[in-house]
Amino acid sequence: MATASIALQQWNAEYYETMAAAAKAQLAVYSGAWYVRLLMDFRKVAHEYETLVHGLAQLEASPSSILLQEEARDIPQSLRLLFRKGCVVLESADRKGLTRNWLMAQQITRINDLNQRVSGFADRYEAAQQKLATVVPAGDIGTFRDSFDAYRNCGPVSDAATEDDVKAGILHF
Repeated sequence: MATASIALQQWNAEYYETMAAAAKAQLAVYSGAWYVRLLMDFRKVAHEYETLVHGLAQLEASPSSILLQEEARDIPQSLRLLFRKGCVVLESADRKGLTRNWLMAQQITRINDLNQRVSGFADRYEAAQQKLATVVPAGDIGTFRDSFDAYRNCGPVSDAATEDDVKAGILHF
């Protein structure tokens, strides 16, 4: 009976050691899965930031009258809010030590650079809106916007007569 008790105790100890090792392995898998998930989320955020910055660059290349539209008035404030939220996330990632890992540090640096560019767009859009507000009187904003809309879809016209001109019979030389 004593040998059975010793064998049972030994088996019990091995069982609990195995369970402890399994729990540690499971924790490591969960930690690794959490890290991979977090890295993928940071990559997705970086990609979305790049898409936003590309769109903002295209918007900046458009006529400045776009910034006078009602929908565009809040662009600088929205970009500043996004910048502040991005800063909070980046500071939190730094405090948690995520920048110690090379892959994560790469994504965080990328997001930081893009976040700074978003802040620059906010500054430029706000300055452009202020300049337009001082140059264009409030009553003429609609006319200013209409004139740009009228020229948006026009293109060069050839001096040569077209088939429609010949059929109309009205040719001026």
